[in-house]
Order: sequence, then structure tokens, then C-alpha cells
Amino acid sequence: MTKGRRTALAFWLWALLTLVCSQPAWSCEALAMQLIPAWGGWFRPGRTTELAITLKAARNGEYLLTLTSTGKVIRYNGYLEADHPRRHWLPVQPGANGVVHARLQCGNEEVIEDEHYLIPSGNPLFGVGMGATWPPYPPQQWRGVTDSRLPHTPQGYSSLDLLYLNAVHLTTLGRDQSLALDRYLAGCGHVILTGKHREWAERIEGIAGCNGRNIHQQYSEFPNLESSRSGLPGMGALEALIQSSTISRQVSLFGTLFLGYFGLLVVGERTRYKPFLLMAVPLTFSLSLILFWQIPTQQARLVSWVEIDTDNSGGRFSALLQVEKLVSQDIPVSLPTILGPPETKPGADIDWRLNQQQPAKGLLHGKSQAFTTRNYGFQGTLRLSPSLSLVTTLPRPVVRNRDKEPTPGGFLAWNGSVHRLPSLKPEQSWSPSEADLIQVENGTTRLLMHQTGENATALVLPFSLRDAGLEFSDIETVGWLMIRARKS
Repeated sequence: MTKGRRTALAFWLWALLTLVCSQPAWSCEALAMQLIPAWGGWFRPGRTTELAITLKAARNGEYLLTLTSTGKVIRYNGYLEADHPRRHWLPVQPGANGVVHARLQCGNEEVIEDEHYLIPSGNPLFGVGMGATWPPYPPQQWRGVTDSRLPHTPQGYSSLDLLYLNAVHLTTLGRDQSLALDRYLAGCGHVILTGKHREWAERIEGIAGCNGRNIHQQYSEFPNLESSRSGLPGMGALEALIQSSTISRQVSLFGTLFLGYFGLLVVGERTRYKPFLLMAVPLTFSLSLILFWQIPTQQARLVSWVEIDTDNSGGRFSALLQVEKLVSQDIPVSLPTILGPPETKPGADIDWRLNQQQPAKGLLHGKSQAFTTRNYGFQGTLRLSPSLSLVTTLPRPVVRNRDKEPTPGGFLAWNGSVHRLPSLKPEQSWSPSEADLIQVENGTTRLLMHQTGENATALVLPFSLRDAGLEFSDIETVGWLMIRARKS
């Protein structure tokens, strides 16, 4: 081959390589995105709902899906295969106007954007799904919505106050739909169940929270939603618990520095060595740098409150994540996706990031100034089997440890008073006495009395969400489990 031909061949190879490398992995023009909200787009303001999102492309490639609503952002990273639609069911919390903005980006190329307008409802919502018939006499102050496909996430039920189901059609549910419905039932969700199916009837009876009081078998009347279950503690009540159970590292740091500096001044004054007093300031400053370097730049604490009826397997929880920062850097917090997107005070931003390769973990991002604290709230349901049973008998309630391990001590609310519950050995029973009476003085006992109400009995034990099998990294977890009595 002559030198000229080699030069020409090299040129054409260079041009071909440049052309290939300059092309994107795939073109956004080949993308298609479809958004379908649950329950016909109706939702209750301040609650979450679910969006079913279908993505399709003509070529393989990675993508970033972003959902934005009133400062709350959910980002989902995934991978699309050519001509293979991918479906996502993501929880969203629309603002008062109901607008949800969707943005789909492939690599660093062009994007597809779409806005969906959901419909806020100030009246209670009842959902009719899975082949159930419309109720004959729905009350006028309620609004009915239909959906042939039940939600795939627990948050998809959050906007519903009542659900109509046909038990026969429940056998067609997928795995995620079954789990989401289980959590709705475990959270004392109201259901009017029609049709006959023995397997699902037994399943619902076994997982329904509130001892199945909210499962109804007829259309005759709408249930009283307010009297059937108590509300969970809000972010304010949980913040009082977390402040009483943990000590801020910032407070500990500055307290140590102050005592050290004061001690140096006292020593210097007694020795009458004035140069020593001058050295106190640089010594304290050097000590502060060492301590500041050793403590983490971010501290995350999670406090939770779980409520369950004795002999039930489904419990409801509320949790507060408190993130304390010493620097303004954005440091993500890893959380189980089962917690769902968090709630914050009005006006606060949320950046919740999910990844197709790690579906069980989500990253919570937040930008804030140094030496600030941000609070995030969560609510949901758990499947668990408490080791203690609580039965109201005359003249006193009986607490029994059914586990093979000793239980930690706690508190019992009964007859308008609080009793200290001792640690119980396996198969040991206990009843309160006058000697166990204590004053309602800390945040835990006050919250116990508030949640128990009058003429009711409940106990509370130390219990964090780690004890329920959830995994957390670099997060300090504390919490309580409240068990309500079963009347004999």
C-alpha cells in the first residue's frame, strides 16, 4: 500500500470514529412517556397519591425521570431497553393546585417534559376498584372515584378514606399490588368487601389492623372514620421525643470547649502566670479544631412511634428524621424506600432520589446552611408480631411475655394513670400495682397518655424501626412501640 493510500485510509478511519463518537447513545426523539394518576386523578390535599408512568424508546440507554410538585422533587435513574416499555409507579404529593411536572432526560441530550393536573378534593374520597359495584346510596358529602387497577405503592392509598373491593377479583393482583393493599389494610384502612373468596377473606382477616374493625361486608352505611382509629403523633410530638432522648453533638462540643477554656483561665489566675492566660486562647482554638475535625459533619437521628393492637400483625408508624449539619455541603442520607417520600413543613424542599439498580434504598438530599437542623416526617405501616400480649381483665390488666427472650421495661397506661412496666422473662405475666405508679413527667409517658385516651389501656416499649427489619446506615435510631389492649 502506497503512502498516499495509507494517509487516505487513516483519514477516513478518523472521520468514521469521530462520527460514531459524536452521536448520542440514543435519541430523545425515540422516547415516549405516558402518565396516568391513580383514582382518576383525584387526591386529598396534603396527602400522597400515585402516578403510573410508562416509558418507551427505540434504542437502549440510561435515563433520568424527575417529578416536581411545589418544591418536592423525586428523581429516578434507570435503564431502557429498545422497544421494551418500562413501567414505574411512583408516589407524589401534589400541591394545592394539583400540578405535577414530569421531565425525562436521556444522558446529556434533549429532554421530554410534560405537566399533569390532578384534582384536589375537600370531601372524603371513596374508591371503587377491582370489579366492585358502585354503592347504591353514597352520601352526598363524599366523592366516589374508580380505578380498574389498584395502586402498586402504599402511598397510592393515602388519599382514600374508604375502599370498595370485590374479593373475587383480588386474585389477579400482582406482587407489588398485593403488598401495597396489605399495608393499607394493616394501617386500619377502611374497606367494604363484596363477593366471596375464602382465601382472600382469611388473608384480610389476618393482616387487617385495628383487629379488623374497619373491614365491612355490606353497603348499608358508611363507617364513622373518626371514631375507628386514632391519629398518629405528628412531627411536633416526635421532635419532643427526639430532643429528650438524644444530645446534640454541637451542644456537647461547645460545652466541652467552654469548660476547657474556663479551666485554663482558673489555672492561669491561681498560678499568677500571665503569659499562660495569653496562651489559653490559642490552646482552646487548637483544641476546637481537633474536636471539630473528629466529629462528623452531619448527624442524622430517626425517632419513631409504632402503634398496634395486641394479637395483630399490622401496625402503623410515624417517624421523624432530624438531620443536623455542621457544614453547608449537600450530604445525602440513605433510607429504605418503603418509608416513601418524606414530608416537611410548608415551603421546605425535598429531593428524593431512587435508582433502578438499588430499589430498596433511596437517597434524601437537602441543601441547607451550616449549623442548621432540618426535620423530615414519614408515615406508613409495618408487619410485626409483638412479644407482649395485653388483655384487659377484672380487676387489673394482664401483660404476658410470649417470646423466648426477656423484654425491655416500659410503661403501662391504665385507669388514667401510668405504671412502670418491668422487664419480663419468657412466659412471665405481670399486673400493675400501687407500687408501680409513676408521675407523667417525660415526653414518652405524656405521649402515651395522649394516644391512649380516656378509659383505655395500652403499654409502650422501646422499639426502633431497626427492630422491624429496616436497614439504616449512619443514622441513630430510637423509638417506641405502643400496644393497645384487647378487651376480653
